[in-house]
Amino acid sequence: MFQDGYPEFVDEAVSGPRVLIHVEPQCIWIKGKFVVPVRQRNQLKSRVLTQFIEQAGATSDVRLA
Repeated sequence: MFQDGYPEFVDEAVSGPRVLIHVEPQCIWIKGKFVVPVRQRNQLKSRVLTQFIEQAGATSDVRLA
């Protein structure tokens, strides 16, 4: 089921989500990796993004573009 390039997939899925953050002078890139049933994927992505925007907007030193 899992090809040779993904031997750690199950371990990663059990250990929890993985979030990568890359900070640049004018922006922040956030990439999340979550294991979730396909039917719930878009809902989860929307909830995570909405919560991030709400928290970032509540901070005065963060400007949303």
